[in-house]
Amino acid sequence: MCRRGGALGLRLRLRDLDRDRCLILLREKGMTSRWQPVSPTLMDSLVHHAHQRGAREPDSPVLRYHDGNPLTRKRL
Repeated sequence: MCRRGGALGLRLRLRDLDRDRCLILLREKGMTSRWQPVSPTLMDSLVHHAHQRGAREPDSPVLRYHDGNPLTRKRL
């Protein structure tokens, strides 16, 4: 489980996804970061979403609008 602030401040990049271990890197309050386990289904969905919407580089944001632009904090 992640803190609400961790989810709201999610700046998930492709490099933050560990597909082999089904972990995502969360950055939270106080500049802390930790690996959070997720289901294989969620991991596959996140990777598919990112690639379908144009994320290719390791630093590319995962969460994106339909037009491929990264999701902003305003809409999250």
